[in-house]
Amino acid sequence: MNTITRTLPLALLGSALLFPAGLSAASYTKAEVTRLHNEVKVLKENAAPREAVVGDEISSVTSVATGAASRAELKFPDNSLTRLGANSRFTIRGDKRTLDLDQGVMLLQVPKQMGGAKVRTAAVTAAVTGTTVLFEYLPGGFVKLIVIEGVVDLYFNKEPGKFTHITAGQMIIMKTDSNQLPTPVDVDLSLLLKTSKLINGDDESMPNFMEVVKALEFQQKELKKGDLVATNFVLPGRGTLVELSNNTALNVINTIAIKDAAPGGNSPQGNGGPTGNNGNNGGIIPPDYTGEVPLIVGASYLGDNSLVETNPHVTVHNSQGEEIRFAGQVYNAKSDRTSNRDFTLFPLFTFGKLEPVENLNFKKFLTNTTDEAPTKESELWAVFKFENLVVNGTPEFDFPIYTFVDGPALEDPIRNVIFSAQKDILFAAQYAPGTEPPYWSEDDNAFDLSYNYDVEKVGFYSQDGSITVNEGFDVKGGNQDMAFVARGLASDVNLYGRVSTEGDVLVSAGQDINITYRLSGNFIDAAAGRDINISNGARVKATQGIDLRAKGSINVADTSTLKLICANEDAVVKLLSQGGNINIGDENEGLPASCRAEIKGPIIDIEALAADEVNGQIRIFNSNVTASNILRARTMSPNGWITIGNSSLSGTNALKLYAEGANGGIDFVSNTTLNGNEVHIAGRTVRVSEGVNVDITSGNANVYADEAKRLFRVNGVGASHGSINVNGGSGTLNVSSFESKPAYKSGP
Repeated sequence: MNTITRTLPLALLGSALLFPAGLSAASYTKAEVTRLHNEVKVLKENAAPREAVVGDEISSVTSVATGAASRAELKFPDNSLTRLGANSRFTIRGDKRTLDLDQGVMLLQVPKQMGGAKVRTAAVTAAVTGTTVLFEYLPGGFVKLIVIEGVVDLYFNKEPGKFTHITAGQMIIMKTDSNQLPTPVDVDLSLLLKTSKLINGDDESMPNFMEVVKALEFQQKELKKGDLVATNFVLPGRGTLVELSNNTALNVINTIAIKDAAPGGNSPQGNGGPTGNNGNNGGIIPPDYTGEVPLIVGASYLGDNSLVETNPHVTVHNSQGEEIRFAGQVYNAKSDRTSNRDFTLFPLFTFGKLEPVENLNFKKFLTNTTDEAPTKESELWAVFKFENLVVNGTPEFDFPIYTFVDGPALEDPIRNVIFSAQKDILFAAQYAPGTEPPYWSEDDNAFDLSYNYDVEKVGFYSQDGSITVNEGFDVKGGNQDMAFVARGLASDVNLYGRVSTEGDVLVSAGQDINITYRLSGNFIDAAAGRDINISNGARVKATQGIDLRAKGSINVADTSTLKLICANEDAVVKLLSQGGNINIGDENEGLPASCRAEIKGPIIDIEALAADEVNGQIRIFNSNVTASNILRARTMSPNGWITIGNSSLSGTNALKLYAEGANGGIDFVSNTTLNGNEVHIAGRTVRVSEGVNVDITSGNANVYADEAKRLFRVNGVGASHGSINVNGGSGTLNVSSFESKPAYKSGP
């Protein structure tokens, strides 16, 4: 027998506006902002974020992002509407009738006979046909889909043949990394429509109002007939935590649902955790829950006159120059290693928000998953939470043994520290009044752990602000791993000064990562919600790998470099753009060879995966891209081109340039040198501009292109256009169809 899962639905927006009827279906290329509540921003590539206003026209490619306790409503010309919940972001890409839910929760209602629509996440896509649907997506966490009326087909992006049919009054919850679609369960539409801020049963102005009413009436009839039986399960809000009406919590998805198993807390203050309605801990996260870590209000200055004790307490100066001492909190990154805490998500523990960061490897950074034999102490962190934080020097660290409240003492001290802030974190030589060092010198302008062997890991985490290392400021590590996380949707990580350590460096930004000077470490792992910009001659250097991932574009400008030094032959420099372009070098043709951008490593992998009609371009100009093993570059965009000019590309064992879109290709616009034991150039069109020479230094090479779109001469022979010259004109160029190309990652 089917059962109804009684659901307290997502905290979303209320009623809709009345839109003009009679409009035909069209691509989702623009929408009008019709309602706003609190902080809503418009994010567009190559433009500064701006506050949304009612009446704004949002066109492709543009994102709309909401802050905490914020909501937005937009309408499309065909009368479709979408409502966006708090801490959410969606993007209009102009990709037919498809909307991208980047994170958070949204309502989409598509009127009948409008041709349907799609809501796409990185993992799955929901195809709707005249339907009202609630969709929640936590990257690296879960997908939750509730169909209020109509029908939805949910399928995997990578395997469209795997799909499931979801009808009115049904819900699916699944992990994003699942390879199976779960069976839908029933939800209580009556309770959902009474409690949701996104939709209610009395909103007659909604285009599909009568369809919603009919779906509700049909479910009530099923209840009366006994075909559906109500249960005591409730889903109290966003997320996947299901509980019983008596506050007994159930995990729907392992590692996603969060509860507090120790009401007394494990801090010296014993401030406890989130509690149930009866005052006992029951796994409910109330809306005003702000996390476990006490807040240090105002601006705080952390530097040479500060003390960090990992039991945990911190002594800093406030904006009046007064010395203050505050307690932090101990965070257990691996909840199954202690009974004192069951938190597994750092944002929830620290800020009371179930929100991910762009870099999903942040969890690995916290849990010490690379340790061969991790101990409980190695997975515990001393966490401090500031409103705003200025780091102007190097504090002293002290490592007393920590004792849990009503629990045991640790055998060893805690050696991992996170400095978090609600707003901005700034590394700069700025001091509170009366606290300036009397003998300031350039050497003091640093946060320096290079000789501190007691600190194992250090992190800087901003919930809603940006992290900036000012020009002239150094952040130095010895063997410490470091993390810089600015998780807000409009938050940047700006590395204008030097960041260097012998350990790993993790960087995550909800918006952009900007690097203009020096960044070095063992392994550099960076992920941005929009763009990664490396400019002004910046040097990014590592020994084990460089991994750059952006939902927007990656730009390596002018004389900047990415290098792997003394790395193994399987170490990789990876550039991955999921929704923008990859630009390497400067298109200025007058630049001398000494001004080239440079990427160097054993394996270099450059991929642009945008699925829309505009992005997904790879442009390489005035650059040296040199792989001692394999160099690969690929665009998957329908109109994606790899455009190369005045550059040298080398992959000692293999060089592959692939444009796999139906309307894309490879375009050599100025003289270029290619080198590799195997050279493969594949695109529907392969073009060499007139007067341009592409010199391939190996004995033979391969081009895969449609016959009518091979726009080049071979060793100077053929029709007009430029020439591909193999081994000084004496080598062989094998030309065949695009379909006959080898797999992108096959062979060397």
